Amino acid sequence: MMRTELDCGSWKVIAEARESGNVGIYRPSGHAHTALVSRILAKVPAQDIMWEAPIKSQQVWFIKMLGPNVNLGNISAEEVIPLETLRLGLRGDTFFQYLPEAVVKKLKQEVPSVRPARQLLLPPAPAPCQLPLPTAPAQCKRSLRGTEAHEGRWRSVPADRRARTLRS
Repeated sequence: MMRTELDCGSWKVIAEARESGNVGIYRPSGHAHTALVSRILAKVPAQDIMWEAPIKSQQVWFIKMLGPNVNLGNISAEEVIPLETLRLGLRGDTFFQYLPEAVVKKLKQEVPSVRPARQLLLPPAPAPCQLPLPTAPAQCKRSLRGTEAHEGRWRSVPADRRARTLRS
């Protein structure tokens, strides 16, 4: 269909994605539908297509795949400058795209393979401390009337339970 539009005189054709970036040339997850993009590129030159890429990760994907001059559309006004910094390689996502290979190798220092460290065998964690609930001495029983020990703290007892406790 895109080829037909171009043959009929269109200057560019648009690969649709909507504002959400999860339909058309993208999967519901937002990732590019690579098989569909490849089929489109097999029939239509990349310079004749305006790719909608409303999300940064989609913009990065197209810049890496088709180069910094890829035609991207559906870019919000506040995203224009960040997109240009991506195109120029001034952001981490595309920084290594435009550097000479020798420089990239120096910057991306490869860590020599190191055998994995031995696992430390630690004893199992001790069970939480089981302290007995505090008990009140006989002389304090009067002042603690209406309270009971609960989870290591004294708390008030409702009046109906208090009556049952006092009788027993």
